[in-house]
Amino acid sequence: MSLPTTRILLRSPYFVSKETSTLRTIRVDLYVYTGTLTTDKPSNPNYTLTATAYTNSNGNKYAEIDIAPYCRDWIDPSFDFSQNDPSNAVWIEWDLYYTTSTSTGLILDSSSTAVGLDGFSYFEEGYNKALPQSVLLSGNYIVLPTGQDTTIPVLQDNLVNFKLYAEKTLSGGETPLATVSFPGTSNESTDVIYYADTTTGAGTPHTVVFDFSGSIVDQTVYLRYNDECRNTPIEVAFINRYGAIQRAWMFGNSKQTLSVSENKYKRNLLTGTGSYDALSHQNSILNKNGTMSVVCNTGFYREESNYIWQEMMLSEKVWLYTAEDTIFTTVYSASNITMPVNVVDTQIQYKNHLDDKLINYTFTFEYAGDRINSVR
Repeated sequence: MSLPTTRILLRSPYFVSKETSTLRTIRVDLYVYTGTLTTDKPSNPNYTLTATAYTNSNGNKYAEIDIAPYCRDWIDPSFDFSQNDPSNAVWIEWDLYYTTSTSTGLILDSSSTAVGLDGFSYFEEGYNKALPQSVLLSGNYIVLPTGQDTTIPVLQDNLVNFKLYAEKTLSGGETPLATVSFPGTSNESTDVIYYADTTTGAGTPHTVVFDFSGSIVDQTVYLRYNDECRNTPIEVAFINRYGAIQRAWMFGNSKQTLSVSENKYKRNLLTGTGSYDALSHQNSILNKNGTMSVVCNTGFYREESNYIWQEMMLSEKVWLYTAEDTIFTTVYSASNITMPVNVVDTQIQYKNHLDDKLINYTFTFEYAGDRINSVR
């Protein structure tokens, strides 16, 4: 089966609307769910939303409802570097009803089905922007450490296979290191996004070509390796603008910091006999805790990679890969674990090769939890 053709980026508004000369109200019965598209739809709508019509610039009656925030409530993004990358997608179905100034009851206008992803569109892209492409990256270059593999997020619908080539550019006729056939579209919400693994076992791939069926144009992603790393790279993952997990590497130096917060109060040390223990704390501390942060430098990147850092800063979910025994160590090893972090920086000044020559950015990540466990 194919995925629903409507793909909604839920961090931006998505309007369901109706326009007619006699429109009075609209009602949307909204179903949001995960699991199997064909069998797991709730028997009753999760939300029933209504709106009253107004007169628009065309002189008609018009009403609309933004369904995106209600649908996004059902997405709870998660990620673990050691596990399969998740889709973080939901199925969305709705029935649109309306009333008119001459009708006596609700009239069914349409029924629709969509895929909801935890992504966003930009202001200049306008109203109800559709998912623009199948490979869910804004650029087509990935920089990674020599010897490392990565995953590339792809909308699974219409994907036939992907080929991995040793060549940095293709002129035609090259033999791929490997061809990975896609088994077919799944109707499970966990499979909406397919993460193509660049591991081949037959060499180092530099070019990945995705083949799609129908009228979808094949897409190419280039892998470039950094083998001059004085510092051990730190891997970062974030939910990009298409709602997919995207990975990147910080190749520069990093520094870790522990910031401590506390509440102070003055204790009464006097006993009933008018004496006190001189070894006790009169100025005492309550609820002392700390927050770990790490300052990372990206190392030198191509100007075409600026979009990565823009989307990382706009992302609400970011993770670092760091060692279990020393939080935010720069050691990159099999013992690393996934750490949820927040990007502290609120501003980025974009660099370019003409003015800045070598492009390096510095980011501060704050661990998204207290240093001392305080979860209750």
